[in-house]
Amino acid sequence: SNSTCALDGRTDSVSALVVSKTVIISGKRYKIMQISDDAFSGSVLKSVTIGNNVQKIGKRSFKNCKSLKKINLPNSLTSIGKGAFAIEEENNKEYGL
Repeated sequence: SNSTCALDGRTDSVSALVVSKTVIISGKRYKIMQISDDAFSGSVLKSVTIGNNVQKIGKRSFKNCKSLKKINLPNSLTSIGKGAFAIEEENNKEYGL
């Protein structure tokens, strides 16, 4: 199947995220090709493992995830959006990728 999709994020308090290579929605399999802009911004994630189909991590996808300590990125990754892993300090200055 050539069907693809983007992962838009979660709002619950999950601390470990594993993005698989595919997802089945209504009986149809989709390749997860990207993580959307702002998908997990501000979440309490501590670790992230991203599956081998993902090619793009959107802008600010994991911004201000201050508990994030471990990230496993796939070889398939070709693009990381601006501020994807940035931390914003109280003085409005950002650091990180």
